[in-house]
Amino acid sequence: MKSIGRILLIIFAVLAIVGLVWVALTPNAAGSEIDATEWMSNPLTTYMIIVPVITLIITVVAFVIFKAVDLFKHPSHMKEAMWTAGAIVIAVVLGFIFADNGDIANADNISYAGMQSKLMGTGIIAAGVLLIAGFAFLLYDTIKGIIKS
Repeated sequence: MKSIGRILLIIFAVLAIVGLVWVALTPNAAGSEIDATEWMSNPLTTYMIIVPVITLIITVVAFVIFKAVDLFKHPSHMKEAMWTAGAIVIAVVLGFIFADNGDIANADNISYAGMQSKLMGTGIIAAGVLLIAGFAFLLYDTIKGIIKS
């Protein structure tokens, strides 16, 4: 299990470095004087969208593989996996409840409304809820560790 953890740590570290370099090199690459339509048709913008999506896919696949191997080797970790799955389900349900289904227009003047807009909002809100929950758990775990030591 330690070898899989180390492999995942290396994968996530490489993805973090690629992301950091990507963010550092692209903020003004498209130019501030370009309007939204030009900016969206710029090839650089395509890569600015594709790289994070590929990074997300690699991260999710690696996490799922890690959890599957972990549960196979240590069935006692099922309770932790169920808590994690429950947190994700609660975040998605909250996101769906509070997401708006209003119009979203992109640079090509294509408007997304209804369920597409609702699903986009659900993803954004669910990510925010999970981020807040993660920080709260990190804070709780840190304080608990300090009190015990």
